[in-house]
Amino acid sequence: MLRAIRTHRRFQLLMGLLVGIPFGFLLQKGGATRYDVIIGQLLFTDFTVVKIMLSAIVVGTLGVHALRSRGLVQLHPKPGSVGASAIGSLIFGLGFGTLGYCPGTVAGAVGQGSLDALFGGVVGIFIGAGLFAHLYPR
Repeated sequence: MLRAIRTHRRFQLLMGLLVGIPFGFLLQKGGATRYDVIIGQLLFTDFTVVKIMLSAIVVGTLGVHALRSRGLVQLHPKPGSVGASAIGSLIFGLGFGTLGYCPGTVAGAVGQGSLDALFGGVVGIFIGAGLFAHLYPR
């Protein structure tokens, strides 16, 4: 079944849409798409984002473990690189601190009509994705 899903591109896009809309809705309802909440997190005055992220990590971990224990998925971790991770995290942190959104919250903020997220965040995502695609083999 999962092999059929992997090869069916339209179904994958539909599933992404059906999961992405509730994800963005929940981010918005939780307050994680508001600039002041994100900046409050970076200043250690508002821990809304930490609560949301920890909840997501727990649910995701349990879900992956359940799927793996039933043999429905196989994990294929990629080898890491300290240098690449450091460079990537610096770029991510710079954009996150400057704009006040991460990729997930930028999508939710665009959905609620935040123009700063649209023109700053989406443009930044396209630039970052383009650079990654260009530099990935190296």
